[in-house]
Amino acid sequence: MRTYLIGLLRFSFMIGAIPVIVIGLFSYYIASSDIENKVKDSNMQLLLQTQMRVEQMVKTLQTGALQFSQTSLVKQALDETWTPRDFVKVREMAKGLSNLQTSVMVHQAYFVNLEREWLVGYNQFKPLDEYEDRKAIESFAAHPNSLFFASGESIGETGASFETGEFPETAGRPETNSETLAMVQKIPLISNAPPRGLLVVQLLKKDVESLLADTDTLGLHYMIDGEGNDLLQTFPITEPKKEMLAETYRAIHRDIWSRIRDGQMAEGTFDARLGGDPVIVTYRSSPGGDWAYVSVSSVSEMTKQTKAIALLTIGVCLLIFALVFGLAFYGSRRMYMPIQKLLDLTRQLGAEPEAPGESRRQNEMLRIEDSIRSLWTTKSELQRQVHSQFGHLKELLVLKLFTGQIKAQHFLAQSKTFAFPEAWNRLFVMTVQIDTLQNTHYGEHDRELLLFAVSNIVSEMIPSSERFDPVLLDQSQSTLLADRSDSPQEGKERAYRTAESVQKQVEHYLKLTVSIGISRPFADLADTVKAYGESLAALKGRMSLGNGIIAGFDDSGKRSREETAVYSHLKVMEERIVHYLKAGDAEKRDEAFDEYLAAVFEKEVFFKEHVLLLLQLVGKIVQLVQEQGIAAGNWLNGEQIARKLLTLGTRAEVVLWFRERLFGPVSEMLSQQAESQYQSIASLMLKFVHEGYDSEISLESCAALLSYHPVYLSRVFKKEVGVTFSEYLTEYRMNKAKDMLENTKMKIAEIGEKLQYKNTSAFIRTFSKTTGTTPGKYRESRQQL
Repeated sequence: MRTYLIGLLRFSFMIGAIPVIVIGLFSYYIASSDIENKVKDSNMQLLLQTQMRVEQMVKTLQTGALQFSQTSLVKQALDETWTPRDFVKVREMAKGLSNLQTSVMVHQAYFVNLEREWLVGYNQFKPLDEYEDRKAIESFAAHPNSLFFASGESIGETGASFETGEFPETAGRPETNSETLAMVQKIPLISNAPPRGLLVVQLLKKDVESLLADTDTLGLHYMIDGEGNDLLQTFPITEPKKEMLAETYRAIHRDIWSRIRDGQMAEGTFDARLGGDPVIVTYRSSPGGDWAYVSVSSVSEMTKQTKAIALLTIGVCLLIFALVFGLAFYGSRRMYMPIQKLLDLTRQLGAEPEAPGESRRQNEMLRIEDSIRSLWTTKSELQRQVHSQFGHLKELLVLKLFTGQIKAQHFLAQSKTFAFPEAWNRLFVMTVQIDTLQNTHYGEHDRELLLFAVSNIVSEMIPSSERFDPVLLDQSQSTLLADRSDSPQEGKERAYRTAESVQKQVEHYLKLTVSIGISRPFADLADTVKAYGESLAALKGRMSLGNGIIAGFDDSGKRSREETAVYSHLKVMEERIVHYLKAGDAEKRDEAFDEYLAAVFEKEVFFKEHVLLLLQLVGKIVQLVQEQGIAAGNWLNGEQIARKLLTLGTRAEVVLWFRERLFGPVSEMLSQQAESQYQSIASLMLKFVHEGYDSEISLESCAALLSYHPVYLSRVFKKEVGVTFSEYLTEYRMNKAKDMLENTKMKIAEIGEKLQYKNTSAFIRTFSKTTGTTPGKYRESRQQL
């Protein structure tokens, strides 16, 4: 069964279908959001238009009322007590009231004289004590504002009750108090004293509703007062829904006024639910904050407009799905053809899995994988066998090079095949020998195995591009090193560093002390045999220098194979003289020199052979001076030493010449050189401490950086600084710890970790020992200052 083909078809279809679905949903979401935003903007514009119309009407009404209250008729009426006999004045007052018209018809207007207690309307005149709605008049007079609107209050000949809102059956007008909107102006308008009169203008709400926007397309538009009650509304609420929606509307109105008053948001839009259906509420506050204009739009009504977009999107998506499926089917078959050919090829090669029934149930790629794995296993086995032989061939080739059984030209011809280094500036032979197996848990029968382990360590430490394969020869492990550095001295130093690393790793892993001999540098592979002999000769220095040495053939000098025991003690004396000369001990130097001369002159030597021996001593002194970086011409002044020694006829002359011309100047120069060198070394070590106190710095790491022995550095540092290296490092770190405790908020554990203490207890113990208090107490004491 072509399971991979089906999976490829399914995957191709999904790649094309998922973007279509995502784009369709995204476009539908964008369209819906765009329609919703446009509805919100349209509602806000309609509310703005409604506000402008209503505010214009209110402004016109207020202006007319103010002008009327400033007429002489009103001012005169405030000071007079009218009766029905003053019908002329009453008619003039009623005429003036009838002129208070705006874009909306005034339903009724009243002038009330509160001091004289009478009232004049369009078609009536009554004393206040005979007026049915006297309580409404009194409530208007007690209102805190001088000019305000009142909803749900009506006065007039109908006898409407201000408190109950009920009309008697004898009322001659159909309007109820809940259908009117009254504007009340106190006269005078601005005064700290109680008002003398009132001007009440009543409008029918149904007339004012004509100023509101049309509600057929963009939701419900109405007005609410500061208490959240409906002032105007353009939609009827039927009785079955009235109780259910009343509480919801009140919650919406409270939310609107809380946003207006608390949030200082004069206009805005928010989402709500009305009768379980989501709605969008848009509002605007009047300039005076007396009422607000509200629009409530149903979300479900808005989404009806997106159905056409949704249907169009679905249709386009289905069409794209069909196109994608066709392309996926065609493309999948084309992509499957190479897989089918590869599967047929594996069958022809006989690499079909052993269980054909099971293979038919597998995916084609899995079947091909099993086939390739089978071929790869066979190939790997062959390569493993060849590789095992390949390593032996490489070792054999290098072994022949060390023993001189192969010519250099033939070896170079094989270098590329066996991945040997092909380019170098010089070569070194490094030979490692185990010093002793005594006091170890190894026996002599383990020597060959240990040398093999050393060979593995060398192979892992030194990159293959810098060495030939290590070999084992005559209880030694030898490696041919390839150096590409430009400077011979740099190459020699690198060889010594490599030897030191090998020595440390062998001691770390095998717990063995080894000595390493290094030959002189050479360039021709044909000199490998000679260099191998030099590395072995360098190792003879263990007889005098002890175990664990790293010696170069140049450092040990060319030792004569015919050296006899007669002169061995002279070499020891020479070393003593050089040692005391280097140490600056003049007294012991002179004693050793006297013993040396006694030994030289007491021996039965050939004619003038003592000159050769003395020249040998001079050579060692010259070598000592040059090792310290001092040129011999600075103190020899071109003097021919051999000729001078030949002219010295007595022992006293020899002693005088050596002490004045050799020992004195050399001691002075070495002393000056040592002093300068000590200061330089100590300065560098102090710099390492100051810059690396928060890293793993130690005497050994400084020795590795400065290429000196740790014991020597310890002695130099103690001499120049006055304390040991570890004491100075600890004191410097504790000073840094004090600074961190005083000036940072780092935790004590973080400070200890930064200063390279493995645990907090060790840091606290060291800090307490150094400062006499714990880090916590030290921080508290510094914070109290």
